[in-house]
This record gives sequence, structure tokens and C-alpha cells, in this order.
Amino acid sequence: MIKSILIGPVFVCALISCKDATQSAQKSSQVDTTVALPAEEADHTLELVFYDDTYQITGVAKAEGSGLLVNYPRWGEPYRYAVTIAHSGTGKIPYPDEAMNTWKTGQPGTDRWVCVQSVYYDDAGNLWVLDAAAPQMKAIQGGGAKLVKMNRATGRPDRTYSLNDVLTDTSYADDVRIDANRNFAYITESKGGGIVVIELGSGKMRRVLAGHPSTLSDPAFSFVIDEKEMMKDGKPVRSTPTALP
Repeated sequence: MIKSILIGPVFVCALISCKDATQSAQKSSQVDTTVALPAEEADHTLELVFYDDTYQITGVAKAEGSGLLVNYPRWGEPYRYAVTIAHSGTGKIPYPDEAMNTWKTGQPGTDRWVCVQSVYYDDAGNLWVLDAAAPQMKAIQGGGAKLVKMNRATGRPDRTYSLNDVLTDTSYADDVRIDANRNFAYITESKGGGIVVIELGSGKMRRVLAGHPSTLSDPAFSFVIDEKEMMKDGKPVRSTPTALP
């Protein structure tokens, strides 16, 4: 079993490798702290496999026999790549290549990564990349809002599902889960509230629960981390969603 962990404000990606009791535990790499494991997991150790304290990470994905994928949204500077294969602690190889990671303002976003929010492996081992295509969480650029199924053998897109017909220009596609058995995708829209449901075989999609309380944040909620309220421009951060039709 493999789990992924994000630790902030320095974003650290670590893998917990679960071994049989007969296997010897790997040596543990630690960053500023020691992680205490329950007694029943005494034969398990944490191993630091990748970290990045320069660029904003929002997702990691790992499958058996694959490299560790890391994605970076285009939320501000510094920014370099949207999706990378992590290696050697801090190394980054643009995925699937340099060209797909070189979108520029004003260019079409249908065949390049614009602002990737999530990478995800489903239970069948398929790799999916969710591109919100809304730099700095503002407007969707270049018609690039899309869910892309990647071909693991070729490293190229197998199929692209454009989200532009079900999202407004100010929407933000945030996360994705795939039901590989029923062949459906479910994407959260975190800005206006709602869930995009895609029938993967036909490509038909619809947006449900738009503006419903279950998909909206409470604007009165206070964001507190380590007993300190999050501030922006000298004011408390508040969620002020706009319900979309």
C-alpha cells in the first residue's frame, strides 16, 4: 500500500511503504522532526523521496511501476512546470515533455497544461490530469479547462474531455475521482460550488449541486492554522463563494 502526504508550509512529498513483517525496515529520512509510529506499525518507516520548498505543490500521484508525479498550479511566481516526474530528492522531469509545459498567456490551452490542479491514478491504473486552466484562480484561459486521460505506455494523451461547456469562465476545477468500474468521473468545482459528472464512454457531462450548501464554504468560517488566523492584505481570509446558475 502506498500513501501520499503533503506537509506545509514547506511542501514535502513522502511515501509510506508498508512491508511484511519479514522484510527489514528501510532507513528513515527526516525533515526537522521525527514521526512516531504506532506500536503495531513499528516495522514501518517513513522515507523521504521528494521535496520542493520553491514551487507550490497541490497534488502527487503514484501507481505500481510508475514514477512519482507531482503537479504545480499556476498560482503565482515562481512557476516553472505544471506536471513533473520527481526523482533524486529534488529533481523534476517535465511530464509528458517540455512542450506541453510551456503554455504562454494568449495561446490556446487545449493541447498544453495551463494550470494543473490535480493528478490522479484510478483503481485500474489509469493516469488522469485535471487542468483548471485558470491561472491565479481567475478566468479560464485558452479554452484549456480539461480532464485528460494519459496513456502510460506512450506518455501521450489518450483522450481529452473539455470542460468548457459545463463551466463558466470564472470556474475552477479543483479535484477529480474516477469510478473505473462504472466509467464515470467526478470533478469538484471549488469556486462557484458544484460537481461535474462525466460519463467517460460517451463524453456526456453535466454540472450538479451548483450553488448548493453542500458544495459551498461557510463565509463565516475562520481559517486558523497553528492558532493563527490566515490573513491576506491585512484582513482575515474569508470564503465568499458566488453561486453559479
